[in-house]
Amino acid sequence: MKYLIYFSILFLLLFLFQRLNTQVSKNSCIECHKKQPSKSVAFKCYQIWEMSYHAKMGVTCEKCHHGNPQSNNIKEAHSDIFKKTDVMSSVHRSSIVSTCGFCHDEIKKSFKKSKHYNPEISQSEIMKYPVCTDCHGLLGGEVFQVGTINKTCGGCHKLDDETTKHIFTKLIKAWGLLDDSRSILSSAIEKYDKIKEKPDNVEEVKKSAEFSLNSAIETWHTFYPESSINKAEEALSVINKFNNLLKTE
Repeated sequence: MKYLIYFSILFLLLFLFQRLNTQVSKNSCIECHKKQPSKSVAFKCYQIWEMSYHAKMGVTCEKCHHGNPQSNNIKEAHSDIFKKTDVMSSVHRSSIVSTCGFCHDEIKKSFKKSKHYNPEISQSEIMKYPVCTDCHGLLGGEVFQVGTINKTCGGCHKLDDETTKHIFTKLIKAWGLLDDSRSILSSAIEKYDKIKEKPDNVEEVKKSAEFSLNSAIETWHTFYPESSINKAEEALSVINKFNNLLKTE
């Protein structure tokens, strides 16, 4: 009986593994693009995606570009896909915020509160206002770093201007706090996962810590320095509380 249970579990695991592989292989976008010539745009796009956080999270091409990933027919697979220069495209510059915001809804809401966003913008002025990909790259692979402020923001802002410098100093402070928060929370969660018997209050504080960090990151995307610092300090405080609780366990 014991061996029957073992073999049943093994069979189930093999079935699930095979099913997962089948589902992945059914994505014709991935299967086709990765077989294209190494210097082709199609293959390079696949490479960028393969190394992205989206790939790690299982977010495939059609989520942003549309199309039919279940079809091996080129015309059907590319249905509802337009060139990025076409205003009908989901990745046209005028649609980027909405496309990214489909998954990153709370950050989209925060971004729309910022001076970076203008809902009344015309096609002739579209380059005057930044969108997600200007800071985060084509597939969100670039996350703002304190050490890359000149490269990330200096392309549009004159960082030697005193007013601008004052604002950026505060935003850098806020992001530094967020970096510390992420690092402490990541380490704390590793410790938390190793605790076999977890008190109820630790679970609640953990949820609060994760929520506070996400809320602070969302607020940062309004690019208002004071509120960004306040939210970041609040998140760090809650995360430190969570981390300190684990030290007593």
